[in-house]
Amino acid sequence: MLPNDKPVAANTKTGEKESTWQILKSLNSNIIWIYLAVFILGVAYTAYMANLSIIISAKNLGGTAVTGMISAVGNFVGIFAGLGFKYVRKVTKPNTLAAGFMFLLITLALTYFSSNVIVLGIASAFAAITMVTVMPTATFMLSMLSEPKQIPAVMSVFAFINGLSSAIAPKLIGWLHVPAGAPSFVFAGALALVVVVLLLVTGFEKKVESGNLLQAEAK
Repeated sequence: MLPNDKPVAANTKTGEKESTWQILKSLNSNIIWIYLAVFILGVAYTAYMANLSIIISAKNLGGTAVTGMISAVGNFVGIFAGLGFKYVRKVTKPNTLAAGFMFLLITLALTYFSSNVIVLGIASAFAAITMVTVMPTATFMLSMLSEPKQIPAVMSVFAFINGLSSAIAPKLIGWLHVPAGAPSFVFAGALALVVVVLLLVTGFEKKVESGNLLQAEAK
């Protein structure tokens, strides 16, 4: 039922179509901070998922079956978290992005310190809530900072960065000589904590939603 029109981005001065590169160069510079947050989330979340089985094994809690069960709990909770996101946002607004990274910190802390399968399942639930919270909030903020003609390019870069961060996370952690298992959780937690502090101190999300950053860019 969507219209089959084909919007064309045109240069108002010359009437010529703008290339994707021209559109990307004209983006609000504050968009880069959202991209960076998404990249950090991809690295930290992948560190959690890639090392979860190692942590479970090290704590003698079980093997593949237990890891799968804990991950399944997170996926199940994630469904309902997505359906109830509007209620989460009512509580966390205007710091929803920071709250998402805080949920990831809770996930990492519970998994790192606890040796109880139930608690690890709760941690997995918080991991799912993290993704459900951060991803829609990031895309919402990107749309707030973009002109309508820029949104397709902005979202394409968002998808690329999201996939890239997860793909190179193991290699990046290896380059930094972070050992697998518990040390990777500490590394991921440090990344998440830095993002939370920066978002809260700068009030970045509140400035985006108020339109202040868009107005500052226009000036």
